[in-house]
Amino acid sequence: MAADFTFRLKNTLAFQRSGETVEVVVPEGTDLTQSSLFDEAGSEVPFEAVDAQTIRFQANVSPGATAGYVLHEGTPVAPTKLTYAAVKSPSSRADIAWENDLCAYRMYSTVLLKNEPNTAQGVDVWFKKKAIPVIDDMYGLSNYHNESQYGVDAYSVNGKRLGCGGTAVVVGGHLQMHNPYTTCTIDEQAALRSGFTAKHENVSIDGDTYTKTLTVETTAGALLNKATVRFDGPAKTFRLAVAVYQHTDMNHLVEGNAFTDVNGLVGWAEAKSEGSITSAGARFFQGAYIPSGTSSETVMTEVIDDHLCLTLDYTVGTELTFYFGGGWSIFPEGCYDSDEAWFEALTQFKQATEHPLELTSMRLLPQKDDVLGILNLVNQTWQAKNPTHGDYFWNRAVYHIGNMAAYDVTSDEQYLNYSTAWANKNNWWGATGTDKSRWKYTTYGEGADWVLFGDNQVCFQVYADLYHLDPSPDSKKIERALEVMSYEIGTANSDYLWWVDGLFMVMPIMTKLYHITGNHDYLDKMYDYWQYANSIMYDEATGLYFRDAKYVYPAHKTTAGKKDFWARGDGWIFAAFAKVLSDLPLTDIHRNEYISYYRRMAAALKDCQQEEGYWTRSLLDATQAPGRETSGTALNMFAYAWGIRNGILSDLEYGSTLERAWNYLSTIALQEDGTVGYIQPIGESASPGTTVNANSYHDFGVGAYLLAASEMSRLAVDAGSLPKLRLSSATLTDDSHLVVRFNLLPNAEDAALATNYLLRSAISGDPYMSTDTPVDASDIDVAADGTVTITLAEPLDYGLYTLSVVDIKSADGGEMAENQHRTILRTVPLTGKQTGVVVYSSGSQDGNPHANANDNNLSTRWSQEGDGQWIRYDLKAVKGVYAVDVAFYNGSQRVFYFKVQTSTNNRTWTDVTGDLTSSGLTNEMERYRFNPVDARYVRLLCSGNSTNKWNSPTEIRVRFTDSVGIDDAPQVPALNSTSRMYDLGGRPLHHLPTRGLIIREGHKTVLHR
Repeated sequence: MAADFTFRLKNTLAFQRSGETVEVVVPEGTDLTQSSLFDEAGSEVPFEAVDAQTIRFQANVSPGATAGYVLHEGTPVAPTKLTYAAVKSPSSRADIAWENDLCAYRMYSTVLLKNEPNTAQGVDVWFKKKAIPVIDDMYGLSNYHNESQYGVDAYSVNGKRLGCGGTAVVVGGHLQMHNPYTTCTIDEQAALRSGFTAKHENVSIDGDTYTKTLTVETTAGALLNKATVRFDGPAKTFRLAVAVYQHTDMNHLVEGNAFTDVNGLVGWAEAKSEGSITSAGARFFQGAYIPSGTSSETVMTEVIDDHLCLTLDYTVGTELTFYFGGGWSIFPEGCYDSDEAWFEALTQFKQATEHPLELTSMRLLPQKDDVLGILNLVNQTWQAKNPTHGDYFWNRAVYHIGNMAAYDVTSDEQYLNYSTAWANKNNWWGATGTDKSRWKYTTYGEGADWVLFGDNQVCFQVYADLYHLDPSPDSKKIERALEVMSYEIGTANSDYLWWVDGLFMVMPIMTKLYHITGNHDYLDKMYDYWQYANSIMYDEATGLYFRDAKYVYPAHKTTAGKKDFWARGDGWIFAAFAKVLSDLPLTDIHRNEYISYYRRMAAALKDCQQEEGYWTRSLLDATQAPGRETSGTALNMFAYAWGIRNGILSDLEYGSTLERAWNYLSTIALQEDGTVGYIQPIGESASPGTTVNANSYHDFGVGAYLLAASEMSRLAVDAGSLPKLRLSSATLTDDSHLVVRFNLLPNAEDAALATNYLLRSAISGDPYMSTDTPVDASDIDVAADGTVTITLAEPLDYGLYTLSVVDIKSADGGEMAENQHRTILRTVPLTGKQTGVVVYSSGSQDGNPHANANDNNLSTRWSQEGDGQWIRYDLKAVKGVYAVDVAFYNGSQRVFYFKVQTSTNNRTWTDVTGDLTSSGLTNEMERYRFNPVDARYVRLLCSGNSTNKWNSPTEIRVRFTDSVGIDDAPQVPALNSTSRMYDLGGRPLHHLPTRGLIIREGHKTVLHR
């Protein structure tokens, strides 16, 4: 006896799978005659041997869960016989009859034609009342049309009809019937599965003669039979129907009910069509199903000659697989006791057939809605923090690759619009050099002439995807990509991909452009480039890639003397394999070679994964740069998920790897505010000196995260409910108008209620401070496209707000997802240099002096590295200071850490704010308020940013209570003889607002309701 064989079965559906028959291949050398099977609870599970290495048994797996089993040495327990097939030979017929534990059936042979010449190829149904075989007993009854202890034949095939799941060709708009079967053989006779093959000779179809072969198998616990039909004869394509006879032409039949809501599936419910029924309220059910993907043509639902039909184009000599069967409301008790329950059972059978229980090493399966909830939170947080678009370079382009993947699984137009705006901003180009004689690629470069360097080309992947999505493709979107890449593949060089990142940046472009142009040179050159990369950085011994030639062992080693494989680098190529294989033609001569490298990487990376689910920056030496890292982990997880979903990687082998990676990404890397932490900054190695922590947040890492989450959502358990309404964006178009958009059309009445929009302010003294308060709206307009425009009764002050949306359903009745909120930032306009001040600092980087912080230019900056660096404003006199406005270099991508201190004498300093952080949302000025204080000197004491230790304000304004302190507001005639009022932007007020902050008589005034 071999060692115990432990395995798990995965149910990716949102309903219980009970008594479902599965087959599992066991390890070679297992003696099934000396083996017992047990479930996780320790209960013995009966099984039958299909062959020397395959067992068949009935499994029970909870919704969205996995169930474990173990096969070990013992005495096997055989299952109760639940299926049966036999050719029954009463005096006048030779029926083929078969059954499982749910229902029984029969078809007629040509023998019956002697006495009943009106007989055709229809399927009869016998409705059972016992799970064990009853066919022999039914044939022994004097009248099986009367309900008995075994069941009843209450379904009339009615002569030249197809009954419950027969097949016929459609000729001239009618079903062309043919004679019953000629010969029949039993293929299998087992406890949990039985089957047969019937041949119909001399079938006449539109003037030609064919042989029809029908193979049927019935399986324990299966609602429908599985069948395969094949016609052999003169070559032809005709319309073929799988049909259920509705009995609508029988006068006494009433209360028929059809189900056609699901493509490729039909159901029928009716009263008895013959016989005598004693069970009260009995309903009799039929159904048929053609799996999706069976034909390139769409399966149509039609009613033909009183039959509910599934029709499709069929080509002679091919096989069509379909399912058919019946049941009734009496048995099994409580399973489908209404028409609606039968139709639901049919729908679930279709889902279970298309998503069979499969072997896995996973224990927990995420819910699809949970995965999409995380994906949306991460992406919407990023977009809210980055309202302006970056350049085309690799780091931002990789984010957009992830954003396009998010759009693919959510259909959220906000995501599509965001990437389209980015592409437009960059004119659908990468590097902008136009002189081909100057184009470079052999070294790293960010300039205009590095057109052939892959980091400047990865943007073309996004442009190609956007081009494909355009209903009327705009050639502008790919003109530059085609110009650059066609030039590149036209050269004799093959050394373009000399660093491992480049494989991800460039190879998927080649497959995308192949599909756009049909030019096979893209695929040929991609292979050549990959072969060159393999020759300089692939390690045969491990199946992993060095970052580039200079990192190859032994010339380069970790501190401990080991091979140094950079996690994100190998993540790039592992993910590149998945992206390339998803687009590569199945007939490509190199496809299997790519797959072999991809599978070897999967095995190698599996062994490097840390228990917490991440991969350390140096894959084989966790001590080189210890701790969590997200970007490489996300790329790896994406590649594993894609491979498992597409059947290239084994769920049994890699399911637990995927599970641990998702657990890390969704519970540790994901931060409470929707940011993603532990992303190694831009670099090329597992550098021990690089800080990676929960605040390490970078665009390319978010893109990798979105790739992983998008692919995981395709594997996750779909509850099948209506999609949830989510908040896509919230934009303050001016100080009084808030525009809100959703992923779906909202219910207009819900969306028009002010109480469903809650604001919370981070501004001291603001009416929305500290509690979620319904917006004070003078009007809410809900447009036909679902866009909501909220006109605020009072303008919002400068600063940071959180908008939460609650209790709004979609127009279709879908619930709103939880935690739908967006950050809104009203920035301070730049309105000239601040006069009457002198600026000093603790020191300045060459080229970035402190004067740059007061030059009315957001493109210049003061910079100085290190904790405790300061920049100071001397106001030349004591003022009533109440705020500082600051803009930061790359402020939309980094969070800066600082505090505001004041002094009257430049010796004794007081913290007036405590520790502050910038929002990370904008490159413009943000306002930081504090309780008014008398001060002549104001300084920012700085502590670096979320990426490094550099302190880099681009502009600073000190706000105090006189006209200079409020943006040089002009003097205007007083509202009365004693007062002069301005808002905090320095604009004169001609009426008194009901709430907010104003400047009145030179002093800050808080107005409440």
